[in-house]
Order: sequence, then structure tokens, then C-alpha cells
Amino acid sequence: MLFGGRPLSDRYSEQARQADAELVALSLSSEVANAYFGSVAAANKLQLLRQQVQLDQDLLDLIQLRHDQGVGTVVDVLQQESQLAESQTLIPLAESELRSFENLLDILVGELPDGNNRIPDAEQLSFDARMPPLGVPADLLVQRPDLRAALADLVAADASIGVAVAERLPQLTLSGSVAEGATSSYEGVLSSLAANFTGPLLDWGRRKAEVERRKSIYQEQLLRFTELFLGAVEEVETTLYQEQKQREFLKRLRHRRDILQRAQEESDARFKQGIDDYLPVLTALQSLREIERDLIDEQLELLQLRIRLHLVTGGRMPQI
Repeated sequence: MLFGGRPLSDRYSEQARQADAELVALSLSSEVANAYFGSVAAANKLQLLRQQVQLDQDLLDLIQLRHDQGVGTVVDVLQQESQLAESQTLIPLAESELRSFENLLDILVGELPDGNNRIPDAEQLSFDARMPPLGVPADLLVQRPDLRAALADLVAADASIGVAVAERLPQLTLSGSVAEGATSSYEGVLSSLAANFTGPLLDWGRRKAEVERRKSIYQEQLLRFTELFLGAVEEVETTLYQEQKQREFLKRLRHRRDILQRAQEESDARFKQGIDDYLPVLTALQSLREIERDLIDEQLELLQLRIRLHLVTGGRMPQI
């Protein structure tokens, strides 16, 4: 079967390969986005750690001053020194993580790592929380490049069956030349017709096998397309659910952070008033610092889920 002078199967095979190229581009954009916001998260965490180190140092100076004035114990001083040292030990790891993401980002955009940061200093892990319109599952057919490629391969395989069936039939070209010419040439015409009829019959088994082969290819393509389509629907539904639950988790984590913030402020006030010793302050401070770092990691996880949603829906979504 021809379309515009070309076999229909070739036309759809070309469309499939174009969709494959789009899939590569979409996957690359997803990798770039993940590397970019991974770098943002690492930079935010590094900034938070530096702030925590400064606060720990200020608190150590206060405790040391109180101890020099005969208030508190040397244990309080040592505990705060340990807290300061813990915060300081996390900085090299955060710096290493930041450089790893920045180097990856350099490579993904086609440049050699230069040791400079690509992300703006004020960049944050935030995006529009509204969900984009996703349509119905059938919309994935025109959105996801892998589904469009599989569908085009399926149509091409279907068209190739028709070609194979046509090749099983005798190929005749009728013209007025049969009625023309001398009787001596008429025998040659009959011989030619006979050859056209008997040729396909003689290798009928081979041509029949070719039809069956192409039918098998079509069945394989149909199975592949069906599995891809069902898998695509499952990926979208799962990612949507995961994002919803991740938002719930972040909401509860922030609530816990707020409670710990109040607990830390209250224990610090009681310590400064001489009501309690330093241990409640240290316990509250450690819990608060840990959850502040966790919030950055979990916000990055939420953003990565939105990037994945962008990927599994074929990239046809409003930019985050």
C-alpha cells in the first residue's frame, strides 16, 4: 500500500523513529531538571548548615560565659561543643553533594565541569501546587512519545501484512498490446501470462510464510503497545497518588517542626532563667536541626515527583 508514493508501513515506521527521538529529548530534560533541583536542595541544605553552625557557636559562647561567671557546669560546655562539632562535620558532605549535582548539570548541558555553580543563590524548592489538567487515559496516546512510537510501529506492522498478502497474488499488467501484433507473438503473450500466474503458485509456501511472519510481528507489536499503554496509565496514577501523600507528609513534618521550634524556645528560656539544666535545650535543639534538614530532602522528593509526572504524561504539561 502506497501513501504519497511511499509504502504506508515506511511512513509510519518513520513516525515511530521520530517519536523515539522525542522520548530521548524528554528523558534528557527530566535528567536536567532533577540535577538542577538536586543542586538547589544541596545549596539550601549547605546554607542551613552554615546558619546552624553560627547559632551553635553563639550558644557555645553564651554557655562558656555563664560557666566563667560560675553558672552552669563544664558538662554544659562540652555538650554544646559536641553539638557544634556535629553541625560542622555535615558541611563537607553538603559541599560534596552540591558539587556532584553541579558537575552533573554541566555534563547534561554539554559543558565541562568548571567548579562554578549554575543555580541562582536565591533559588528555592517551590513550585505551583495546582495540578495541571491531565485529561483521560486515551490522551496518553498523543502525549507520550513511547506510546506514539509503539502505535506507529503497530500501524506499520499492520500495513506490512497487506503488502505480504498482495505479494501472494499474481502480478498482471493489462494493456491493449495483447490485441495488437501478429499471431506469432500471441503465443509469447500467453507464456508471459502463464508465468505471472504460476510464479506465485510455485513459491506459495514461502509467500504464505512471509504473511504469517508479518502477522506474528503485528501480534508482538500489539502486545507491546497494550503493555505500554496499561503501564503508562499505572505510572500516572501512581505518581499522582505519591505526590498527594508526599504533600500530606510534608504538612505533618512542618507541623512537627513548629512544635519542636516552640519546645526549643521554651527549654532555652527556662535554661537561661536557671530553672532547668542544659540537657533539655540540647535534646530539643538536636531534634529541631534534624527535622529542618529532613524538610529540604522531602521537599526535593516532592519536586522530583512532579518532574516524574511531567515525564510519564509525555511532557505536555505547564512548566513548574
